[in-house]
Amino acid sequence: MQRTTRTAFSTPFHGLPGGRYPSKLSGHLPPSRPYSLLLALCLAGAVGCLHFDVDRSKIPECYAADECAENQICTDAGTCAKAPTPIPVGSQDAGGDASNWASVTGTATISSGLPAESYATGTLYLGLVLSCPSMTNQNPAKQVSTSVANADLSKAGNSAAFVFQSVAPGTYYLSGFFDHNSNADAGNPAPDKNDALGGTDMDGTGQSCIKVVVGSQDVTGVAMALNYAMPI
Repeated sequence: MQRTTRTAFSTPFHGLPGGRYPSKLSGHLPPSRPYSLLLALCLAGAVGCLHFDVDRSKIPECYAADECAENQICTDAGTCAKAPTPIPVGSQDAGGDASNWASVTGTATISSGLPAESYATGTLYLGLVLSCPSMTNQNPAKQVSTSVANADLSKAGNSAAFVFQSVAPGTYYLSGFFDHNSNADAGNPAPDKNDALGGTDMDGTGQSCIKVVVGSQDVTGVAMALNYAMPI
């Protein structure tokens, strides 16, 4: 009679005699005599092998982008997917169909109620990112960026116009900050104390998120409120 031998210990499990557990997810047992004998008999077909069926479709493929391959992102559904190709501002040689690229224009307005130091003439840094920035998502992947030098936001209600050039079709979130004393590193700008932020979901409600959907036509009239000052 021909025997069918199943693969031994295809998934991790618990409760072996003596309180021993597989050493790795691959199911290898620690080197001990009883289990070495059991494994040998199993592979020889003398005894049935343990087998556990797991619905792997319910196990997330990833929890963070570093668990995916290069140039992939981890989606909200827990699957790895190809990351959108970053397109430099103003570039016409980044690949793809340039006829589908569009511009995004709008204004950023500084709100009232911020520290006095927040109101000044400085540099406005803006980015179109793939997810809404929040306290738990502070550095979402940036696709396109722009800046406005000498932005006069010295009074509450003052606005500065901005434009993003050559934006590929897709869904983005607008975020940015006003560098009131222009001390940020232009190559890698980051806000510090009393810089005013916009487009960041500080309270977890999502009301501050600014979604921008880009198609083949230019997008106009995007508005951002700079309504939160960095405390440190």
